[in-house]
Amino acid sequence: MKFDNILSGAMRKDSFCITKEMVISGSINSASPGQIAGIVNGDVQVRSRLIILKEGIINGDITAEDILVYGKVNGDVKSCNKITVQPGALIKGNITTAEIHIEKDAVIEGTIIKSGTQLILPAKPVKQVKPEPEEKKSAPALTGKKPDPNREAWF
Repeated sequence: MKFDNILSGAMRKDSFCITKEMVISGSINSASPGQIAGIVNGDVQVRSRLIILKEGIINGDITAEDILVYGKVNGDVKSCNKITVQPGALIKGNITTAEIHIEKDAVIEGTIIKSGTQLILPAKPVKQVKPEPEEKKSAPALTGKKPDPNREAWF
């Protein structure tokens, strides 16, 4: 899909645009889709599609249905259905999304969490290991290292 087609689809009569000359200090809350080419120092909440252009910088958390990132985000991306991180984009924060597409040369410095799932790891793996009878013990590995009995607990 061409870049011009993406922008024309996002820029409707009821959409917003923050140009590269603009600096916003405060949060943005919009029901309409929009694009940001300027700097936003605050949280951004959009109930539709948000495009962060190459010149765009957001210093705050983002909540949107669909996000397309070409610029920079210094904050967490929360409650997102789909995010696409384009080449040259930089996200410094955690991402919670149902679907993510990361292009080559895009940088994410944070944790990516699939929404709707929760990973629970026990503090310590627990597995009861019965000692083998002396005659059935296997020979040690050829590497000379002793097998780690705790390693079995992870598989």
